Amino acid sequence: MHGVAMGGGLEIALACHYRVAAPDARFGLPEVTLGVIPGAGGTQRMPRLIGVEKALDLILAARPVDVATGIKLGFIDAEVHGELRAATIAFARALARSGTGVRRTSERSVDPASVTPDIIERLTRQARSQYPNREAALTAIQGGKRRGQTSVRGRAAV
Repeated sequence: MHGVAMGGGLEIALACHYRVAAPDARFGLPEVTLGVIPGAGGTQRMPRLIGVEKALDLILAARPVDVATGIKLGFIDAEVHGELRAATIAFARALARSGTGVRRTSERSVDPASVTPDIIERLTRQARSQYPNREAALTAIQGGKRRGQTSVRGRAAV
């Protein structure tokens, strides 16, 4: 990825098995500032990749983050330099040589430790403070709370 991947652009990337980015790329999920929640998979895929707490922090902040932050959070796998296509192909070839397989976001579970009652309470207070009279942020938090609950198959609920 390069440039700015905000909202739906980032959400499409979250569906990929791996994500690489150029050094100048920026990422974010700013939808709550418009009174809606990320609607193209951000509230489902991001918590599976980085946990509910970090995902909701990113959603509630509604500010873009840089590549280093994306790597630290865990939704960007690598920063690539030079010509983007060639660097991405080199990254994919290195994965193939190492035997690293696919990582389907849809098959990942949410870490239940990332969605404790204390975390939900803190994020709810933050959302009410930042976005008074807007329900989207609170809706995202309630969805995150449900994702932390275990389903009958032992995977996080979606």
